[in-house]
Amino acid sequence: MTAVKLREWRGVKPVPGPSGAAITTRLRTTPEDDTVLDAVAGHLGRLRRADLAHVCRPMPPGPRLDDEARRQARRDVLNARKQAITAESSSRWAGTIIRANDDQYRLARQSQARHIVSLGAAISSIEKRLAQPTGDVLAREDRKTRRGQTKEYATQAERFQKQRRLQSLRAELGRVMADRDDKFARVVDGGKRLAKTRHNLSTAGLAEAEWRERWSCARWRIEANGSGDEPFGNLTITVTPTGEVSLRLPKPLEHLANAKRGRYVLSGRAKFAYRAAEWQARTTGGKSVSYALTRKPGRSGVYLTAAWATPDETFDVTAGTADGEVLAAGPVVAVDLNDGHLAIRRLDGHGNPVGSPWRIDFGLTGTTARRDAQVRHRSHGSSATACGTAPAPSPSRTSTSPMRGRPAGRRWAEARAASGSVAPWPASPPQSSATGLPGRPADTASACSRSIPPTRRRGETSTGASRTRTSPATRQPPP
Repeated sequence: MTAVKLREWRGVKPVPGPSGAAITTRLRTTPEDDTVLDAVAGHLGRLRRADLAHVCRPMPPGPRLDDEARRQARRDVLNARKQAITAESSSRWAGTIIRANDDQYRLARQSQARHIVSLGAAISSIEKRLAQPTGDVLAREDRKTRRGQTKEYATQAERFQKQRRLQSLRAELGRVMADRDDKFARVVDGGKRLAKTRHNLSTAGLAEAEWRERWSCARWRIEANGSGDEPFGNLTITVTPTGEVSLRLPKPLEHLANAKRGRYVLSGRAKFAYRAAEWQARTTGGKSVSYALTRKPGRSGVYLTAAWATPDETFDVTAGTADGEVLAAGPVVAVDLNDGHLAIRRLDGHGNPVGSPWRIDFGLTGTTARRDAQVRHRSHGSSATACGTAPAPSPSRTSTSPMRGRPAGRRWAEARAASGSVAPWPASPPQSSATGLPGRPADTASACSRSIPPTRRRGETSTGASRTRTSPATRQPPP
């Protein structure tokens, strides 16, 4: 029996929770509302893109300036940007545009640094494999002796293609590093991927009109930062507790106002279905709320998103211990990340597992938005399990059996028992002798909202009795 080395315990690493919250609702708009909103979005979009082009290509300061002179030069540039945008909109619109563009530039610079690291790793990996002989020129004995070393390329043709790839990566790395040294960032308002799709519409399966609609919706945006000193947390885009939505029009568009002080009130009412009480408490409690109006392709109306910052939830780690004991108030679960599912088990106050284990399936295929949604949904399921209020898994988000999309196996029985709708099922449902399918207990059959009839064999009646065929001569006429 060989000794197996176990993994070493590396201690506890506290992870910060979410730093904010965002909720979205859909607003029904009239043609008059669409005309005003399109004018506002177009005007603010031109100002935002012009300022973004200026931010992404900053002017280098003089080489002989000291630190105080450099800070003063940056303040002068910021004031010039603020004055130029304020003249065409308002001070609040200008502050929102400048802050959004600065964040976009910062994210682009971070992505640029990660791209340089990725290119360097790819170049290093190809160079190591190019230093080895190809597999088609090695004898069988040489291949055995090279096991465990750097893997070589299989053929000379593959080696030639990798040499071309290496030259391309080196050229791209030189260009990106030149942009980094010049503090230049390449940002596309609307997304680089969608912009490149315009040149390959046939491959993407889109018509020009469909692409144009997606492109317009990606660049259509009206957003405003809030402040706790303003009415209802935001004076630029104001949403009252009753759902009335109004916005302060820029100076060149004040003639389109339908209310006092250059404001326009939308005809639709905002009604949030999630975290509505928390949002209303912030609007009436003197706390800031940021709003953003966006559009989606193929859908009418606009989408209103309310966002605000939340205090970070920190966990105290006891210092001076080898493992670092985490002190947490409330239920705790142990989560094991596996390929395609999460294994969850509740823990008691001493760290021992209690209750039956849970399995939450998820898929990481599809677009990035879908993968992020899968992670958010499964994380919510794990937190609900910790609180002892795990909801029944939705058929559209869990693996299903062939029987009408019903969640299969023991998870369905445990979910129904946790929801309190019916009595818990046994771990292994009894098999039906007639159909071979899981049978339904008698005490729970009446509580199910949808009954699934058993599958009948050919020649059987609904009671399971076999039908006998009769000849036309022996059939009795109906009474």
